[in-house]
Amino acid sequence: MPNASLFGKKMRILPSAFFVLYFVIGLLCASSYGLGWDDEWSRTDTGYINYNYIVHHQKEALLNGNEKYHGPFFEVILVCAEKILNLEDMHTIYQMRHIVLFLLFFVSVLAFYRVARKLFSANYAVLACLFLVLSPRFFAEAFFNSKDIVLLSFFNLSLYSCFLFFEKRNAKWAVLHGLFTGMLIAVRIVGIVIPMITIGYYVLLLIMKRKEHWRIQPLFGYILVSSLSTILCWPILWEGPLHHFIQAFAEMKKYHWDATVLYFGKQIDAAHLPWHYLLTWIFITTPVLFIILFFAGFIRYAKNSVTKGFSNFFLNYQWNTIWVLLLMPILSVIVLHSVVYDGWRHVYFIYPLFILIAVYGIFLFAQQFRYIVHGIILLQLFSLFYWSVKNHPFQQVYFNPVSQMMITDIGTQFECDYWGLSYKQGIEWLIENHTHEEKLKIAFQNLPGELNVRALPIAQRNKIDICSMHDSTANYYITNYRWSPPPADVQLLHQIKVDGMAILGIYKKGAINLPDGIE
Repeated sequence: MPNASLFGKKMRILPSAFFVLYFVIGLLCASSYGLGWDDEWSRTDTGYINYNYIVHHQKEALLNGNEKYHGPFFEVILVCAEKILNLEDMHTIYQMRHIVLFLLFFVSVLAFYRVARKLFSANYAVLACLFLVLSPRFFAEAFFNSKDIVLLSFFNLSLYSCFLFFEKRNAKWAVLHGLFTGMLIAVRIVGIVIPMITIGYYVLLLIMKRKEHWRIQPLFGYILVSSLSTILCWPILWEGPLHHFIQAFAEMKKYHWDATVLYFGKQIDAAHLPWHYLLTWIFITTPVLFIILFFAGFIRYAKNSVTKGFSNFFLNYQWNTIWVLLLMPILSVIVLHSVVYDGWRHVYFIYPLFILIAVYGIFLFAQQFRYIVHGIILLQLFSLFYWSVKNHPFQQVYFNPVSQMMITDIGTQFECDYWGLSYKQGIEWLIENHTHEEKLKIAFQNLPGELNVRALPIAQRNKIDICSMHDSTANYYITNYRWSPPPADVQLLHQIKVDGMAILGIYKKGAINLPDGIE
């Protein structure tokens, strides 16, 4: 286990300082982000339907709902928080949701730190956390993505409990790992990879370490607790655990989404994406240095695996677990042709594993080029921090500089703000700069525009009338440029841009009368 310190022994305060600073920054940023496509669906069709089933025994809505196999565990928690705090206004409800989502992610970063600490020194473990939270897309989505980032968060917690279960092999960690496993699967069924690797690798180690007092009982305890925890946390399973679990698994393999995605400038059916779709998105949205270090980590892992011998290779359960959990989901998507869309967000949960391997790769160069490598890393982290501050709160549209150089007009080749979060800032801009109008009659290209109006404070909300696309009384048209260009009868008034890419456009219907100072 590499234990060299990144900055020296005097920096032992670094972990505490990092988490305090990140916590404060997170709370300050939580109100900045708008609402996307999934926010209201997740809250009503997943959270409330399951809540009403639990509390009011409303079975039909659950059994007939389109979202019945979308893991409801954390959405139910969010609804319970809404009820406990007696929140009724959409603005305060979504402010609360964003804060709670960030708090979950923050706790998962703590768990990620503990995982990294088992592999590296304390300062390198902090570096791994910095890689994670300074990755722009992940920094932003920690506040609003109640599906994929929640999955990543529980995956971090489950990975930590998995390592402790292998290490301790006692009843306490069999129960805790089983509980986290059940919560994970009840967030997304893809979490089944954790019990698969836990059971498979425990049996392998049991065979290989049979003379070292490994016992089968903790494994049985884990299987029992994780099974009961999954059923408890996923109400649809109360109506038939085996039947509905199989149905949910079948839906995961071939999820139906009748829409297209923008990929290299073409609209492609989401059900027939090329095999390289996922890998391309990982490459263009991950900081370049992290990618280089990842491949260095692969080389170092392969080299060490050869030199340590066959038996010692399999006994290294930590790194083998990390590699299997990283590769299994990617290969499954490619081989099974699973439907993925909106980039690679469906497999975001593998990113912490990617980062651990990248940090591991530092040691391939550290002995000979330590200060050069550390300098490059600090430069990369600073550039990510600067970029995120400069483009706040639109970090979710980050493309790395190399991809922007290789792909001309990358903003027209791939989806940018597919979530539609920037509608919030667009609406706020329009309100601020058109105070002479008593009512703003706005038509939006798609649903997130309307959702962001509903989530505004009441005073701002009352200044807006939502119109349909073809309503002749609409004065403005706002679009995030997804799927279709603006209509011909509008003129550009204002755009929100990131790295020169237009992610939102505000248009005036009819003749433009710009207030003084507006461009």
